[in-house]
Amino acid sequence: MTENVVRERVISLYHIVTGEVEGPKSVSFVSNEPGSEGDVLPSFLHEHKISISSWDIEANLTGSPVTPVPFIQQSHLLPHDSLPLIELLFPDYNQSIRRREAERYGLVVADQADWSDELCHFFGELALATRLGRVYSSLPDLYKVRHISHPHPFVLSARAYGFFPNFEDAWKIDLCLEPDRRIKSALPHIMLTASQPAQAREGSILYGELAVIVSVMHDRAIQPEVGSEEEMKKLSRMDLEELDEVVGEKAPAFPNEQKFPLLLLSLVNPRHARILCAYMSDDLLVVKMSKIYSFEKKESAPIGLFLSWLFASPSPVVER
Repeated sequence: MTENVVRERVISLYHIVTGEVEGPKSVSFVSNEPGSEGDVLPSFLHEHKISISSWDIEANLTGSPVTPVPFIQQSHLLPHDSLPLIELLFPDYNQSIRRREAERYGLVVADQADWSDELCHFFGELALATRLGRVYSSLPDLYKVRHISHPHPFVLSARAYGFFPNFEDAWKIDLCLEPDRRIKSALPHIMLTASQPAQAREGSILYGELAVIVSVMHDRAIQPEVGSEEEMKKLSRMDLEELDEVVGEKAPAFPNEQKFPLLLLSLVNPRHARILCAYMSDDLLVVKMSKIYSFEKKESAPIGLFLSWLFASPSPVVER
């Protein structure tokens, strides 16, 4: 397939997955049954050529067979100077302690839906924290990645959150990283964190996880080529209607891209997370999913493992 057909396929998938969803009301392809609430139905995945399979993100550490993905895990799981930050930033899930502290200030304890948000913010703060008096100033500096933030051509039309059928809360993207263009030529790979208001299950993908994947791929596919910082600033000041018209006339930033690869740290309820890797293979959307890990206790939470993938390096995709 040519890059134009792949791009059109990505844009089409985005509208198929997100087009019917308006608020928390039910849609036909998302389960509302107890025990699978929020999962995308297998029939929908099959119909729209979306492949879901398991992925061992610890294979490099255990010597198990490695599943080819377009990212290379960092070998250093957790820089030693991250430990004090973890002590400071890791969200405390002891409900009784949270309730007592909240009552001291006349506050209401956050419900379960907020915990995935808190864990998402934890990874964002840990990832971007400045380290004084070090050879490297931050983890993005150490691992040669760039924080995608305003102004940036990717965020001109990017969605940071979206509705989730059957749930009052939304899926939310918190942190986006990309290979540092000052060091490497422009690459389409994106590493990100996103929170979900639902509980995930092994072997199934949540609607919000799929929505994040197709939204990020879509926004990367339509990302315009911007020649200078001045041009970027000018674009960022436009209203949405004018911006859509201008962006539609500009050449895409990745005109020959066939894969649009992304790596997602998905923070789910009640206090858990998994990693998903997604990319296009011709007209097939390939999604690899890790098992679900617990982040209930700071001492046993696989923080280093997740950081080693959040700061992964780009790699050519080996076909499925």
